[in-house]
Amino acid sequence: MHRDSGGLDRFLTLLRFTRIHHSLFALPFLYLGVLEYTLNPDLILLVYATIAFIGIRCFAIIYSDIIDLEYDRVNPRARDRPLVKGEVSVREAWILAIIMILIYLTGIYLIDHVVYLLWWIPIVLILVYPYLKKTIPISHFILGSILAIAPWGGYIVYSMKIEYGPIDLALATIFWVAGFDIIYHIQDIDIGRRYGIKNIPVLYGEKGSLITSITLYILAIILLFINWIRYSVGLTYLLGILLTAVIFYYEIHIVVRSLDQKNIVRSFNMNLYIGPILLISYLIDILFYYIL
Repeated sequence: MHRDSGGLDRFLTLLRFTRIHHSLFALPFLYLGVLEYTLNPDLILLVYATIAFIGIRCFAIIYSDIIDLEYDRVNPRARDRPLVKGEVSVREAWILAIIMILIYLTGIYLIDHVVYLLWWIPIVLILVYPYLKKTIPISHFILGSILAIAPWGGYIVYSMKIEYGPIDLALATIFWVAGFDIIYHIQDIDIGRRYGIKNIPVLYGEKGSLITSITLYILAIILLFINWIRYSVGLTYLLGILLTAVIFYYEIHIVVRSLDQKNIVRSFNMNLYIGPILLISYLIDILFYYIL
């Protein structure tokens, strides 16, 4: 019984290390990209795309934690991460990263068409992301670009050709992710300056960061509205976009009131609701479309 419990604890530690729950940020956007090409997707193909997405998303988290380990060890925000606490060794982390890449490539192989030409794009973005933080202040947008591949990729998986597809939805994802990433890293300004990090909070301070995030959120809402005009089959998706705008407002309101760590994390966690809200509202539109 003790050994079973130990095995379960180990599994849960590794699961926490991959932060698989963060897939909620972008997995719904993969499905939105699919639905904006077809309202009747092949479910097997959807499973393959999901496998590829989860593999590359978990690889991104693990790889970033490995590369940032020395920085995370002195960053109070990261003190509870399994790699920092020694609950997962660097060797185990690399093994897990390789497994996740193999899962991703398996999904790509099973999809078996033009995605063969594109598989390298998210890997390159993920590999350069941790290093850009020390050079130029575009790491927030690189992170956004990694997640923006989800709607674009979902569309291409079914269209089977390289095209722009829901470019407005992909750009909205970039601006949204960059916006909340900027807010999240406000709590690291002091330590970032000590260690030569060149992101927007370090270079432009709290006020500049908030102004930038507000601007990016506004752009994201405008692009989502354009996406609704181009692809929506009803009004419920528009209501989902309006609710997203309310969440953006509330996120900013929380941190403007007080920029302490608790409020920043609270604001950050609200982003977990964005993807599900947009996807569910779109699905309700589809349901009404078929019923009516």
